[in-house]
Amino acid sequence: MPQRGVGIDLVTFEHALDPVLSERLAALGVKWRPQRYGRRGPLGSLGRVFRASRALRGATVVHARSDLAAAAAMLAGIDRWLWDVRSLWVDQKVASGVVRAGSLQERAMRWVERRAARRSTAVVALTGSAINELDRRYAGVVSSKARVVTTCTDLERFGVSPLPPLPLRVLLAGTLNRYYDVPAMLDLVSELRRKNPVELIVASPEDTAWETELERAEVVRISADPEEMVDLVSSCHVGLSMCRDDAGPSLLAAMPTKVGEFLA
Repeated sequence: MPQRGVGIDLVTFEHALDPVLSERLAALGVKWRPQRYGRRGPLGSLGRVFRASRALRGATVVHARSDLAAAAAMLAGIDRWLWDVRSLWVDQKVASGVVRAGSLQERAMRWVERRAARRSTAVVALTGSAINELDRRYAGVVSSKARVVTTCTDLERFGVSPLPPLPLRVLLAGTLNRYYDVPAMLDLVSELRRKNPVELIVASPEDTAWETELERAEVVRISADPEEMVDLVSSCHVGLSMCRDDAGPSLLAAMPTKVGEFLA
């Protein structure tokens, strides 16, 4: 798009800057405007919404990734903006225990979701069932302006490759928060180990709530940046990504990108 004369500003909130990514974006003609992430919790989220809204003012078109970005676009008074649903955000936060059911925060984000469904110019989601659920909630206002992009997997990078040699290598990749059923995945690995040797690889960017269980499962912990994920995925036989089956309506929108990368 920059080659067509369209200026692209990328506004993100970061704990630390990545100079390599900055150079790559600049080479593509993208103006990256990273903001300080700030504090965690509801007040931190509210602060990021206000700061994002200031950064968005004057934009012709905005791609709002998830509900907080949608709130910022509406607060900034943007006329044309795309709501990238990503997940049924507040349902997922309640299911994972980040937001308390019935709290002021939940009620506020339900209001944001309702307003975003009605005021967004266009909508994209990862699943058709997410669009159907939003239509059910908001009198059918979403589907006429919505498209489904089932994954955002880069198929030029992730492609078909021959199976690696044995022993069986199982991969747990990406963020492992309480939305995922890590105990069930470890049980599956234990069952596989009853029949064959299994090497369990965990490539997670941060500590999880299951460090004791992972250590007991004798996992191999590695660090992999996005450029290294292609080789890592192709070096494994099985990729695991199991969401909790008690996560309620949020499961209607769940489609982790890593699933597409495993299947590509």
